Amino acid sequence: TWFHAACVRDVSADTLNLFLNGKLASSVTDTTTATTERSNLGLTFGCYAGGGCSGGGILKGGLDEAKVYNYART
Repeated sequence: TWFHAACVRDVSADTLNLFLNGKLASSVTDTTTATTERSNLGLTFGCYAGGGCSGGGILKGGLDEAKVYNYART
C-alpha cells in the first residue's frame, strides 16, 4: 500500500502539520528554532532520531521520491 505524506512547518502559526494522502493527520506546536540556513543538525528519513535508529524506531517499509523544499508548495 502506498501513501503520500507531507510535513509542513508553519512558522507564522508555530505548528508542524502532517498530511497523509492530502488530509491533515496531525498537528503539533512547533517548538523548534533551527533554520535550514543555520542548522548543523542532519535530516533523517526512516527512523525516529530520538531513538537512535534502533529498536522500534526504525521505519518498517520503504521510502520513494523523498523531496525537501525551502519554500511553500501549493
